[in-house]
Amino acid sequence: MKLYQLEYFCAVCEAGSITNAAERMFVTQPAVSAAVHALENEYSVQLLIKDGKNARPTAEGRKFYQYARQMLKYADQFDTNIHTMVSGRGILRIGVARFSGVSAFADYYSENRQKYSAVSIRIAEAIPHVLLEKLRREELDLIILPDHGIDKMEDLDARTLRYTDMVYCVSTSDPLARKTSVTVEEIADRKMVSFEDSYKDDYLKKLFAAAGVDDEPMIVSRFEQVSTMLEMIEAGLGTGFIPREGLRYYTGIAALHIERDTPVPVKLVQKNAAGARKEVAEFVEDITRFFVEKAMSH
Repeated sequence: MKLYQLEYFCAVCEAGSITNAAERMFVTQPAVSAAVHALENEYSVQLLIKDGKNARPTAEGRKFYQYARQMLKYADQFDTNIHTMVSGRGILRIGVARFSGVSAFADYYSENRQKYSAVSIRIAEAIPHVLLEKLRREELDLIILPDHGIDKMEDLDARTLRYTDMVYCVSTSDPLARKTSVTVEEIADRKMVSFEDSYKDDYLKKLFAAAGVDDEPMIVSRFEQVSTMLEMIEAGLGTGFIPREGLRYYTGIAALHIERDTPVPVKLVQKNAAGARKEVAEFVEDITRFFVEKAMSH
């Protein structure tokens, strides 16, 4: 039994399919399937029931999942404690959401890197709901992500660092590229491409519903890699909806504000601020001060 096999199995249980688990773990589907089969062979037990593209744990698989999660948590604690003991350096485990989370962390860290010479910072990039799951399981110390209001986060401590804009993206060759904003009604029948991020999709559905549009967004393709989605948009093969930060390096894409949409807060989230380790508390205090001062200077 290997720890990565337990991680892949848990990912299948949580994501509901081999495909979704592979996307979440940034590995291939055969790698996930092989890990699960290896566990089943080693312990002579069926862990999953497959139904088409979906997969769910058997009764034994549910118990196995609980033990696996405990094992992974202990392994992570062991790794953190030993690294701290040997190196004398503290550890910060930070999760960042694609685009807005990455951008916020990079803006802060690029100006404050020298403060963390005695701290080992580990960065995990993922979509918001995966980050929230990892935070709640205490696999991360804190996360930075856009708050679309889908998860109320009532069991967590959250503070706003800054705001981002969700924009409708089209190729610069698209007739809409001449505009600076569009209405939901104007894009309701446009074909869209996306990547796997249920929070972003749910947020777009809320915009459609708020505008009185009965139809859901016409998402025709989903891609594992964000870069693939953006290249499709740039080539005029679809439109999309992402945070503005995602377009920094794509000059062939026009970003349009969706009317009646409001800025989305980018938040720093912890599970237990009162019980945070010294390194975590100091990071939270400093990054908060950084963005407050940045906002006041503009």
